[in-house]
Amino acid sequence: MKNVTASAALLIFAGFGVFAQDAVKVPEFEVASIKAAEAPNMAAMMAGGKVSIRMGCNSPDAGTFECTGAPLRMLLTRAYELKNYQVVGPGWMDTERYDVRAKVPPGSSRAQVNLMLQKLLTDRFQIALHRETKELPMYALTVGKNGHKLKTPDPNDTQSPMDAMMAGRGAPPTPTGTGGGEGGGRVMAMTIAGNGPGGPIGKPGRGIMMSMRNGLFELIGKKSTVSSLADALSNQLDRPVVDQTGIQGEYDFTLDFAPDDSMRAAGVMGVMMTARVGGAPGADAPEPSPAQSIFTAVQSQLGLKLEPKRGPVDTLVVDKAEKVPIDN
Repeated sequence: MKNVTASAALLIFAGFGVFAQDAVKVPEFEVASIKAAEAPNMAAMMAGGKVSIRMGCNSPDAGTFECTGAPLRMLLTRAYELKNYQVVGPGWMDTERYDVRAKVPPGSSRAQVNLMLQKLLTDRFQIALHRETKELPMYALTVGKNGHKLKTPDPNDTQSPMDAMMAGRGAPPTPTGTGGGEGGGRVMAMTIAGNGPGGPIGKPGRGIMMSMRNGLFELIGKKSTVSSLADALSNQLDRPVVDQTGIQGEYDFTLDFAPDDSMRAAGVMGVMMTARVGGAPGADAPEPSPAQSIFTAVQSQLGLKLEPKRGPVDTLVVDKAEKVPIDN
């Protein structure tokens, strides 16, 4: 029994990420910089039209790693291969945004780049952290009784979901009574780069985008995994979403829904879109919408279900971190 317990603890530790290093030297970026990202121009955002907020991490080539407009929570989830809900810390980790540029040593694997990013964040933000297992309420993403409605991607399609929206083909429908029409109302959009842990990052035509118009949300995924969809839903809801569909591979999907009390005002998407759009000076209040709730939309539009449950979640707790990274 003692051996079984020790083995289980070892597996949990290994799966959660490396929090301490032994005598083996931790790999480092050859050169790296972290700077505060340019703050969004909220006045311009609320003046109308279409606005793009890009944030995420990618590797445009084998020797480069970069993140644009990324909050510290996003950087930590990338470094430790975690979900957003697994990182616990001060609220500013969702609101302060940073640009990271780093030169990667030749031949580095993704796991090695993760270790480099962990060290960079720890050193520059003076981070102290520990890990805990918490029993949390969550949603299980499962397949509906009639099967899923996700679409098989066109392998020749290289247009990103953001490009499709900006071209006017992916904007959410205008709610009845707002008088918006094409080009009407206020549009805000955010691209979430990549397909989650281990997924392809920075490849043409892949990714998930969230946009908002007149109080309606639209989630667009192209060549994206169901696990990535669960991550995106976690950003919107008040609790984690765990993928239990068993669906493998990449798919295209579109999800239109209206916000309700189950959606949180915290997190990257909430802070950048919901809270600021609703609270900006002079902003028009969105009129009531007949659109579906996120739960109904997931079932009717995607053939999936969100089922409430509770379960243990390994979390990374940030005990201390500086808002301003030390000099590069």
